[in-house]
Amino acid sequence: MTVYAGPGSVEYRGRVLRQAESISIKFESGNQDVPTLADGYAGHSPGVKKVSVTVTAAVPSEASGGLEFDFPSAIQSQGTFEFTYVVAGARYRVKGDLRSGDLSSKIGDATGASWEHHGKLEGIT
Repeated sequence: MTVYAGPGSVEYRGRVLRQAESISIKFESGNQDVPTLADGYAGHSPGVKKVSVTVTAAVPSEASGGLEFDFPSAIQSQGTFEFTYVVAGARYRVKGDLRSGDLSSKIGDATGASWEHHGKLEGIT
């Protein structure tokens, strides 16, 4: 019987964000097709590599501390942030900015949060 990888985690400044519910990592090569009149598709041109990560998380009540990571302020700062995403036993260290985020509240569901982190893959261990 095959044993599959368990849930991943999100780390910021050396601590695990315990309220994270999901992580989705997109690795982009940035490569571009090179079409020519004579050959049609002739190959590709190396592009700018990029990683885009979407994180969803539960939001504890204010009495329990509220947002574990203050992503609205981080987005407004337009700063650079480094996260480590642990998935299937590998640690992906990504440094970049937060592009967008959402807060959601719905009857019958816990308040949720999500944010998008775009940046450069600094290392895999």
